[in-house]
Amino acid sequence: AAKQYEAWQLEEEVRLLGLALAQNLTNGGFDSRVRDASSSSTGKIMKDKREQRLQHIRESTRRLVVAWGLVAICLTGHLAHAVPVLPNWLHLLCKPQVHAALSVFALLGPGRATLVDGVQCLMRNSPNMNTLVSIGALASFGVCCQAGLCSNSDLLGRGGWALRRPSRL
Repeated sequence: AAKQYEAWQLEEEVRLLGLALAQNLTNGGFDSRVRDASSSSTGKIMKDKREQRLQHIRESTRRLVVAWGLVAICLTGHLAHAVPVLPNWLHLLCKPQVHAALSVFALLGPGRATLVDGVQCLMRNSPNMNTLVSIGALASFGVCCQAGLCSNSDLLGRGGWALRRPSRL
């Protein structure tokens, strides 16, 4: 016994199904909305998508420049150990306090979007690659903080020096 639908009933059922699917996708972390099929706004939609893509590229480029700046600072500090003729003040870049500040800045600066997305996906019970990166970065940062706090005590034993390596995203 198949159910008979009028055309307007079928359109309403499809519209409600579309709304329910869009809501499920949005709840799952994917921005979605139902498009109005009656309007011919394809050009506007394409223009909006292109603008969003360009904005995303600008944002990603900015984060990448900041990240490479942090890499340059770290490499400069390590280069000061290898090249003895460089000024002594460059050795300041290898101090644990500077490494801690760089790590915090890397996590909260260029890495913030990845961390937030990873934690949100984990809370929604749908982990992705950002979740894996976030767990690794936070675990590494936590171990380095622990090593920094315990560096003067014997809690870490003789192998504790290995835990004092700086963490960076």
